[in-house]
Amino acid sequence: HGGMGIVYRGQDLTMNSAIAVKLIRAIDGMPLDDDVAGRFLREAKSTARVRQEHIIEVFDLGRTDDGSLYFVMEFLEGESLSARLRRQGPMPPKQVVHIARQICDALEVAHRAGVIHRDLKPANIMLLSRAGDDDYVKVLDFGVAKSYASEDQQIQLTHTGMLVGTVDYMAPEQIMSKEVDGRTDVYALGIVLYRMLSGRAPFKDNGVPSLIHAHLNVMPKPLIEITSSVPNDLDRIVLRCLAKNPERRFESMAELGRALAETVPEEET
Repeated sequence: HGGMGIVYRGQDLTMNSAIAVKLIRAIDGMPLDDDVAGRFLREAKSTARVRQEHIIEVFDLGRTDDGSLYFVMEFLEGESLSARLRRQGPMPPKQVVHIARQICDALEVAHRAGVIHRDLKPANIMLLSRAGDDDYVKVLDFGVAKSYASEDQQIQLTHTGMLVGTVDYMAPEQIMSKEVDGRTDVYALGIVLYRMLSGRAPFKDNGVPSLIHAHLNVMPKPLIEITSSVPNDLDRIVLRCLAKNPERRFESMAELGRALAETVPEEET
């Protein structure tokens, strides 16, 4: 179960393989009227066209007879990054960089295809054991993704004044309903990095108004003041991701990925 529906394990009777089926009956408590569902499907189709090894593959999507939306996706066996953090706590910098670079690779491809995630968080990042790698990444749930390369780029899956995404990871421009782009996902990944390295969020969760104020006005404490295990250059990368002004963040996921690679050489990850 999640905020946008329920996921079942299913069986592809033709291929005789496991699949995941996600049903969405409501979005943030709002009824799925034809207008909302139509916009959702339009954006979901844009996302489904994105192919990258670290993005979950969507095989089919549509509407059921009762009006529910459904997605048929690849079935993943592993654990979410949020579950890993609860179980393991703070991660070593090498492990963090290895996971983050895969996320950068996935989102760089999505951004080039004109799709931004807008809800990147540990719960939407799966870690699998694949090809000898116990930290193989799959990015999930582009459910609130927005296509900004379509003809009707002004259409968004939201109602006026409604925040779309998870406030804990939401960039200032997203909170203020300003134009968003790939740097919005860079901000969210910065918060994910902060949590992986320190074991805690950059801002105290004293309720939504407090979190919104912090995202808009407060710079988080540098990681080197929290833990001695984080190199200075990695700390600077995270803080740059969390700049309030998008112009001061990394320009793209590719640029962020290159910066991360320089902190921990690839042969050491």
